[in-house]
Amino acid sequence: MSRKSQKPVILLHGALGCAADFIPLQAALNGKLPTVAIDLPGHGALAASNIEQFSVEDFAETLYRYSTEEEPLDIFGYSMGGYVALYFAAQYPERVRNLFTLGTKLKWTTDIGTREAARLNPEHILDKAPHFAVLLAQRHGTNYWTANMRRTAAMLQVLGEAPPLAEALFSRIQGRTCVARGSEDTMVTREEGIQAVRQMKRGVYLELPGQPHLLERCDIGALANAMSDFFSS
Repeated sequence: MSRKSQKPVILLHGALGCAADFIPLQAALNGKLPTVAIDLPGHGALAASNIEQFSVEDFAETLYRYSTEEEPLDIFGYSMGGYVALYFAAQYPERVRNLFTLGTKLKWTTDIGTREAARLNPEHILDKAPHFAVLLAQRHGTNYWTANMRRTAAMLQVLGEAPPLAEALFSRIQGRTCVARGSEDTMVTREEGIQAVRQMKRGVYLELPGQPHLLERCDIGALANAMSDFFSS
């Protein structure tokens, strides 16, 4: 498929993130790969919407309206966005053509869920990291960022207790899938990525040298090149 006729790659943000997080990446991909970044329910421009719909399953259903069996999706998911995309691909394998994830935590336990959820305390953030609170208010709105954080914490707790993307579901994913991890990512392990792609029909593992977990600290040019190579091949 030529780049001119290629459908845009849908970009899915991470936990506490929003579509605007991808502005630098979209700039780096300009002329290489068409993209469209979307806000998941309860995030960014949709921070005030779908108050009761805040789970991996709900987020995956958001993708359904963008897809058809005749025109399956190309998706890039960062962190939580990658988990949502993989879950969607396992539930609707005929609706995903190509999928690229970065920094997605695939192995969840009760301890991991509890630990990650405990970090998301709005009062603690306001006291210890007020600059981060300002950033979250810019992303989701002054009146909504605390609710976003609390819902995210609850979702991570559920992920630890009953991961919706069970290990057995990886084999249902039909599309080409690249599971990527930055070599300096301290949240996601190399082993969990390799274990996942071994169960996929068309999965590959990619390690990006020197890249950390946080998207804003990544070498965006290197990521854009890797994505362009994958989706354009």
